[in-house]
Amino acid sequence: MNKPAKSSTLRAAAFPVGHPKDIAALLLIEVDGIFAGIDEQIDDILTICRRHHVREVKVAQSEEERARWWANRKTGFGAMGAISPDYLVQDGVIPRSRLPEVLNEIANISRKYGLLIVNIFHAGDGNLHPLVLFDASKPLGPVIETELDPLSVSVKARVNGVEKQNSPTELMIISISKMISYLSHVMTLQPGDVILTGSPVGAELVGPGTVIECEVDGIGTLRNTFVAAKAPAVAAEIIDRKGLPRHTDWTITDREAFFRELDTIRQNGYALDLEENEYGIRCVAVPIFDYTGSVVAAVSVFGPTIRMTDDRIMRLAARMRQIGKELSARLGHRPIHSVQP
Repeated sequence: MNKPAKSSTLRAAAFPVGHPKDIAALLLIEVDGIFAGIDEQIDDILTICRRHHVREVKVAQSEEERARWWANRKTGFGAMGAISPDYLVQDGVIPRSRLPEVLNEIANISRKYGLLIVNIFHAGDGNLHPLVLFDASKPLGPVIETELDPLSVSVKARVNGVEKQNSPTELMIISISKMISYLSHVMTLQPGDVILTGSPVGAELVGPGTVIECEVDGIGTLRNTFVAAKAPAVAAEIIDRKGLPRHTDWTITDREAFFRELDTIRQNGYALDLEENEYGIRCVAVPIFDYTGSVVAAVSVFGPTIRMTDDRIMRLAARMRQIGKELSARLGHRPIHSVQP
């Protein structure tokens, strides 16, 4: 197992074994054969490992300890839920002599496309399992297409099964080439960067529970359900399907605690992300309402924890609430004020 696989396994393991949490990889070596020759095999393995500057080598001192180590390895796939709600697994057989080459190339692919890829494999027989981690609940991915011509491709959108948008990219008011050219003058574009271009005619407001499908010829269809502030039933359905995967030590993973947090958000008029999604990042977000009172968008501001102190977050929350009200008013939203008798 490589570092991401091992770190997630250690966090989620039902069989803690005491391995260091900052290791780059973990290799389990099983020896068998005639009992009289086992010690000699172990000595040979230790010699080879130390010759290649392995950080630490441990030998199981009992059958119970050996069983715990293998149980820890077997939880590897399930433990991916500690760092990603979804993954795409590959199953390949690689010549053992070329495993280092293949692992290096997988690392290159990970860096090139900005993907988190973990590796769990049987080194002895070359059976390799790269796992591409992604979040299927996000509005992007998990497909990266490198052969498609983005200048001439049809994009469709359906709302609850009814087609609302259907237009080729070549009819866009500002061409993709011009967008890339302009952005390249103000920032450095990296492989894996996403440029959100807007959408063709036909866009409309959606409400809680709406199923939105986006289809791109040559790639496929991405389907998501819109969840609004007034749709706890929809949120519950998504939690039933996706769960509440842990991203950091502060991620809310308890269902009741999650819905209590939603109630707090509705009462306060803003949401806080206090390193729940990513270590070192804090965020304040507010909803944008339309004329029907439905949440149709959100706006947020985020920054590193060193700048997003508690005091500053409270000041930003007040300012963000005002911005949210102003934007909502432009969409025709009129808040309902209660009148005391």
